[in-house]
Amino acid sequence: MSQRSGSLGAGSLGPGSLALPDPETTVDALMRAHPAALAVMIRWRMLCIGCPIGGFHTIAEACAAHGHEAAAVLADLAEAIAACPPTSAGARRLPEAGRADR
Repeated sequence: MSQRSGSLGAGSLGPGSLALPDPETTVDALMRAHPAALAVMIRWRMLCIGCPIGGFHTIAEACAAHGHEAAAVLADLAEAIAACPPTSAGARRLPEAGRADR
């Protein structure tokens, strides 16, 4: 049984990093820290958004449950996360299209 962590682990993305997210990170922790991951989950047709098991399922386990190769999903997550600007808390979020700065 793998040890699950709410943290993003050593493989998580820092500013400007192209490293892959840690496959042992829980799906919930990933989506909370990196909202850009939501679009990736939708694109891969993974039903993780709002799933009550997201706090227990790792990214690797979710990929297996949905029949996806974890390496491909992780690479897509890394690309999406790296493309999003960091929030004040250090996490990254999707850019707000069409919103004027005030």
